[in-house]
Amino acid sequence: IETPNTSGYTRGIFPEGVWGGYYFPRHLNLFNFKSLKTFLQSAGFVVVEQYSLFEVLIWVYSFRALLERQGSRFYRFFSDTNPVCLAFFTMVDFFATALGRTTSNQKTIALKP
Repeated sequence: IETPNTSGYTRGIFPEGVWGGYYFPRHLNLFNFKSLKTFLQSAGFVVVEQYSLFEVLIWVYSFRALLERQGSRFYRFFSDTNPVCLAFFTMVDFFATALGRTTSNQKTIALKP
Protein backbone atom coordinates (compact mmCIF):
# COMPACT_ATOMS: atom_id res chain seq x y z
CA ILE A 1 0.00 0.00 0.00
CA GLU A 2 1.29 3.45 -0.89
CA THR A 3 -0.53 6.34 0.72
CA PRO A 4 0.13 9.75 2.28
CA ASN A 5 1.68 9.77 5.75
CA THR A 6 0.11 12.28 8.11
CA SER A 7 3.26 12.25 10.25
CA GLY A 8 5.53 13.34 7.41
CA TYR A 9 7.55 16.50 7.82
CA THR A 10 5.84 18.49 5.03
CA ARG A 11 2.40 18.27 6.57
CA GLY A 12 3.51 20.76 9.20
CA ILE A 13 4.96 23.14 6.61
CA PHE A 14 1.76 23.87 4.70
CA PRO A 15 -1.35 25.58 6.11
CA GLU A 16 -4.53 23.63 6.66
CA GLY A 17 -6.18 22.59 3.43
CA VAL A 18 -3.25 23.01 1.03
CA TRP A 19 -1.11 20.00 1.98
CA GLY A 20 -0.90 17.87 -1.17
CA GLY A 21 -1.57 14.62 0.70
CA TYR A 22 -5.24 15.48 1.07
CA TYR A 23 -5.74 15.08 -2.69
CA PHE A 24 -9.52 14.57 -2.45
CA PRO A 25 -11.26 12.41 -3.65
CA ARG A 26 -8.43 9.88 -3.95
CA HIS A 27 -7.49 9.90 -0.26
CA LEU A 28 -10.61 9.58 1.82
CA ASN A 29 -8.79 8.04 4.80
CA LEU A 30 -5.39 9.25 5.92
CA PHE A 31 -2.90 7.29 8.01
CA ASN A 32 0.48 7.51 9.65
CA PHE A 33 2.74 4.45 10.05
CA LYS A 34 1.18 3.43 13.36
CA SER A 35 -2.48 3.88 12.37
CA LEU A 36 -2.03 2.06 9.05
CA LYS A 37 -0.31 -0.84 10.79
CA THR A 38 -3.10 -1.03 13.39
CA PHE A 39 -5.75 -0.93 10.66
CA LEU A 40 -4.09 -3.70 8.65
CA GLN A 41 -3.54 -5.89 11.70
CA SER A 42 -7.21 -5.52 12.70
CA ALA A 43 -8.10 -6.81 9.21
CA GLY A 44 -5.91 -9.90 9.72
CA PHE A 45 -2.77 -8.78 7.88
CA VAL A 46 0.80 -9.11 9.09
CA VAL A 47 2.82 -5.98 8.41
CA VAL A 48 6.20 -6.97 6.99
CA GLU A 49 7.75 -3.56 6.33
CA GLN A 50 6.98 0.16 6.40
CA TYR A 51 9.10 2.97 5.01
CA SER A 52 9.00 6.48 3.57
CA LEU A 53 8.84 7.17 -0.15
CA PHE A 54 9.79 10.36 -1.92
CA GLU A 55 6.85 12.76 -1.84
CA VAL A 56 7.50 14.72 -5.01
CA LEU A 57 3.85 14.99 -6.01
CA ILE A 58 2.80 16.03 -2.53
CA TRP A 59 5.31 18.89 -2.72
CA VAL A 60 4.01 19.91 -6.17
CA TYR A 61 0.33 19.79 -5.20
CA SER A 62 1.01 21.61 -1.91
CA PHE A 63 2.83 24.53 -3.52
CA ARG A 64 0.28 24.70 -6.32
CA ALA A 65 -2.63 24.87 -3.86
CA LEU A 66 -0.85 27.42 -1.67
CA LEU A 67 -0.07 29.77 -4.56
CA GLU A 68 -3.51 29.33 -6.07
CA ARG A 69 -5.10 30.17 -2.72
CA GLN A 70 -2.98 33.34 -2.57
CA GLY A 71 -4.08 34.36 -6.07
CA SER A 72 -0.63 34.02 -7.61
CA ARG A 73 -0.34 33.13 -11.28
CA PHE A 74 2.88 31.24 -10.55
CA TYR A 75 0.86 28.23 -9.38
CA ARG A 76 0.99 26.97 -12.98
CA PHE A 77 4.73 26.33 -12.60
CA PHE A 78 3.99 23.63 -10.02
CA SER A 79 2.80 20.82 -12.24
CA ASP A 80 3.27 17.06 -12.20
CA THR A 81 4.54 17.40 -15.78
CA ASN A 82 7.21 20.05 -15.10
CA PRO A 83 10.58 18.23 -15.12
CA VAL A 84 12.40 21.09 -13.35
CA CYS A 85 9.88 21.08 -10.52
CA LEU A 86 9.93 17.28 -10.22
CA ALA A 87 13.73 17.12 -10.23
CA PHE A 88 14.02 19.83 -7.58
CA PHE A 89 11.64 18.13 -5.16
CA THR A 90 13.29 14.75 -5.80
CA MET A 91 16.55 16.29 -4.60
CA VAL A 92 14.83 17.81 -1.57
CA ASP A 93 13.43 14.43 -0.59
CA PHE A 94 16.73 12.68 -1.27
CA PHE A 95 18.50 14.91 1.24
CA ALA A 96 15.62 14.87 3.73
CA THR A 97 15.49 11.06 3.81
CA ALA A 98 19.30 10.88 4.00
CA LEU A 99 19.00 12.99 7.16
CA GLY A 100 16.43 10.56 8.56
CA ARG A 101 13.29 12.63 7.97
CA THR A 102 9.99 10.80 7.56
CA THR A 103 8.29 11.97 4.38
CA SER A 104 4.59 12.46 3.82
CA ASN A 105 4.44 9.44 1.53
CA GLN A 106 4.61 5.92 2.86
CA LYS A 107 4.73 2.35 1.67
CA THR A 108 3.58 -0.60 3.71
CA ILE A 109 4.01 -4.22 2.74
CA ALA A 110 1.58 -6.58 4.44
CA LEU A 111 0.64 -10.23 4.00
CA LYS A 112 -2.54 -12.12 4.73
CA PRO A 113 -1.47 -15.35 6.49
